Amino acid sequence: ASDSRIAFNETLLKMTKKPTILIYSGEYNPYANSGFLGAQFYNNPNLFSACIDTFMKDTSLLKGKNVWLFSEHAYPKDEMMFLYAGSYFDSSRTSVIWTKFPKWLYAFNFNGWLERSNAYTLYQLHNQ
Repeated sequence: ASDSRIAFNETLLKMTKKPTILIYSGEYNPYANSGFLGAQFYNNPNLFSACIDTFMKDTSLLKGKNVWLFSEHAYPKDEMMFLYAGSYFDSSRTSVIWTKFPKWLYAFNFNGWLERSNAYTLYQLHNQ
């Protein structure tokens, strides 16, 4: 799990070119720089990560900002953020900007292995 988190943070460092808010659901903060002992070599001053709870009641802080949504799942139907965080976080307002596994591999989801894996997906939230 830590290897995939480091690889994801390397990807974040390369992708984040402008101020971005990275929102995650649950207890898993994918950004390795969080906390006192974060992976400081992936520090990116353009990236701020926060749990969805921070924005569920007041989405005004996100207006006009570059917002990415992190999911531990391959499909939006499995992501709690899309199901319970309100209409502002509806998956129809997003587009996939990065996945851990290539999309063509999804066609080979024998016995549901994709649902049981850490199929991280990063979405761009499109503001209204």
